[in-house]
Amino acid sequence: MPIRHTNSLRAADNHICFRETESNFVRDRSGVGQAVDLKITNPKAVRRTRGALEVKGKTEIRSDKAASKITNAIKNSGGAITLEAWIRPANLKQEGPARIVTLSRGSQDRNVTLGQEKDRFDVRFRTPKTGNNGMEPSLTSSAKTVQTKPMHVVYTRESGGKARLFVDGKQRAETAIPGNVSNWDGSFQLGLGNEIGADRQWSGTFHLVAIYARALNEKEITQNFQAGAGALQSAPPATVTEAKSPPKPAPVPPSPKPQPEQKPMLVAKPITEPVSNPGSRRGLIALYDFNATEGE
Repeated sequence: MPIRHTNSLRAADNHICFRETESNFVRDRSGVGQAVDLKITNPKAVRRTRGALEVKGKTEIRSDKAASKITNAIKNSGGAITLEAWIRPANLKQEGPARIVTLSRGSQDRNVTLGQEKDRFDVRFRTPKTGNNGMEPSLTSSAKTVQTKPMHVVYTRESGGKARLFVDGKQRAETAIPGNVSNWDGSFQLGLGNEIGADRQWSGTFHLVAIYARALNEKEITQNFQAGAGALQSAPPATVTEAKSPPKPAPVPPSPKPQPEQKPMLVAKPITEPVSNPGSRRGLIALYDFNATEGE
């Protein structure tokens, strides 16, 4: 089974963790810079299980302070970014767009936002040309893209402005987002499932959220999708496999005969325990996974 691609660890990669079932916080597990932990303002509106956080009612899941390490990292990257999320939308009626991941301050002022507009995904990215709300233009998928099932959603923008949206490993939208990130605001907070200010509620389940200070390429995105958020964190490197028969004690000498087909040690399965590979992260600045619970 492929290992999630997280190569290129810097102070601009964020990966959020949903491991703690008895806590009002979602921890940043990226290990990069100062952690951007998130607080659940209304714990009764969510349900936490191993590997998942379900948003059922009105709440905010946001950083108490400015998520400056993310903003600074994206500015240092020249505006290159990847937003990655394993989610399960609750319904196709949500609009606003309903905020899935946002780095912003209110409904009219943002650096970047991934949202759901009924059966479409919409991503807004701030530059001097797209405006403070990042809408001129935003990147919107086609109709019927959103489904009420586990989905791997990835937004990338290169420093040159090329922006793409991938869903379940396939590109679903592309556009040019002109301008630079000189107007990105370092005081903005990071939020999941709602706008900062609680007026663009999203309902559904989070399994993994990661932010990179670079644009993952198509091969890396496919690798992450194939690995799945359900891969066990204890998974071995991707090259390690389990043969059908027990391994021999000594290395097998070169042979012209083809080697027996090998099966991967782990098989992708429904999202339960996201995998991360702390030893090989490049560009990851924030990471939120919902893997093993704490305090059990």
